[in-house]
Amino acid sequence: MPFTKQQQLIIDGVRNTSSKGANSSQSSEPPSKRTLGEQFKTLPQDLARQLALTGRNVVTGVTAIPGMAADATMAGYNLLSGDNQQMPTQALQGAMTRINVPEAQTNLERGLGIVQSAMVGGKVPMPQMVAKAPANFKRAPTNIEREFSATKDAGYVVPPSTIKPTMGNVALESLGGKIATAQTASLRNQEVTNKLASQAVGLSPNQPLTLSALKDVRETAGKAYQKLGNVGRITPDLDFYADISRIRSGIAQIQRDFPKADIGAGNKIDDLVKSMQRPGFDSKSGLEYIKELRKSAVGNLTGVNAVDPANRSLGTAQQKAADALEDMIERQLSQTGNQSLVDEFRTARQLIAKSYTVQNALETSGNVNASKLAALLRKDRPLSPELTTAARFAGSFPKAAAIPERIGGAGVSALDATMAGAGGALGLALQSPYTAAMALAFPFARYGARNLALSKALQNGLLKTPRKFSNSSTGAVAGAMAGIDQEQ
Repeated sequence: MPFTKQQQLIIDGVRNTSSKGANSSQSSEPPSKRTLGEQFKTLPQDLARQLALTGRNVVTGVTAIPGMAADATMAGYNLLSGDNQQMPTQALQGAMTRINVPEAQTNLERGLGIVQSAMVGGKVPMPQMVAKAPANFKRAPTNIEREFSATKDAGYVVPPSTIKPTMGNVALESLGGKIATAQTASLRNQEVTNKLASQAVGLSPNQPLTLSALKDVRETAGKAYQKLGNVGRITPDLDFYADISRIRSGIAQIQRDFPKADIGAGNKIDDLVKSMQRPGFDSKSGLEYIKELRKSAVGNLTGVNAVDPANRSLGTAQQKAADALEDMIERQLSQTGNQSLVDEFRTARQLIAKSYTVQNALETSGNVNASKLAALLRKDRPLSPELTTAARFAGSFPKAAAIPERIGGAGVSALDATMAGAGGALGLALQSPYTAAMALAFPFARYGARNLALSKALQNGLLKTPRKFSNSSTGAVAGAMAGIDQEQ
């Protein structure tokens, strides 16, 4: 049935009204309900709003760091006064809202706001509390760091707080037990010291260090001495007489002003010096005398004899006398022009000297006491590179280098046993397998903490300079946090 003209106008009006209502309903839909694609499409159309939002984000980023300081100050005031004043950053955001600066409504706007605040915050210059170091400035290592750097490659370890007493290192040692960690370090370091001593005298690291093994080293090296039998007579030079006169220089100084002073081993040292004041001697006799002097020196400088200062003085004098004889023989050998014989003799005497040094530091347990090597280093006694490394470590870290038989080994302590037993019983009483398991795992956790503290990765990290955030990174983080806070 055809509609009249008036009816058709009414129908068209209803259709137009419905269409407008539908369009109005679609445009008034909350932004947060739109899809991400729709949000991107409307950004160019809402340019003025986006510019205003950017302005808010810029202000938020610029004021991020001073805003944090102001908030901290206000929070302290509220805590002390009992007041509830608004935080300055909240007041700033509220002020921008009151002057009709729009707020982010969609996740896209919020995300862009955080990024913009971080970018602006990273460009804000940071205040300098102290003079800024040069761009390539590096802190000079401390003495303790320098010594650890020189010895750690040999395998030595230290409790981490010895080098870097950070909260994490201290906590890790506390969990593992400070004493137990030191004991574990001592055991590992003793293996390193013994290995270095074996290398110094040419023994295999797997071969036990014994008096017999060191004697074999000397006998093998001494074969080079036997070739000197045909050298004949040795005529001492002025250097030789100067060397032996220095042996009793300290005694002579005392006797000048105190002629009747009873100096420990003074008479024996005088007799030793007189025995060497000869116009000449046969090379064979000189070599035999060197052996006796070395042997006597070891006897006076080790064991119970070393407790007596007189024995120590005599032993040191005997070592110096043997050195003087060897130096004299080497100088005369050099005059013969037989360089191969000179080199062979020099290598042999160095090896023999190292064997006696190791023997002097050898304990009855078979462990080399690195602290005794450190004492020689302090006296400026020449040591091989391997023994020098051990001596430097013991001199800088005496507790970590202590021989295990003096400080004991790390085992299950009374605390471990008590915690495990009491915790396990409590877990059973409460019918809590989790509690019991945690208690029983406590000793294993402490064992793991000790091994982590002395691990290669952590030990290497002790000498690394901690990374610091740049001023721009700090400002960017502050800006991002401020951007997040304004969305809360």
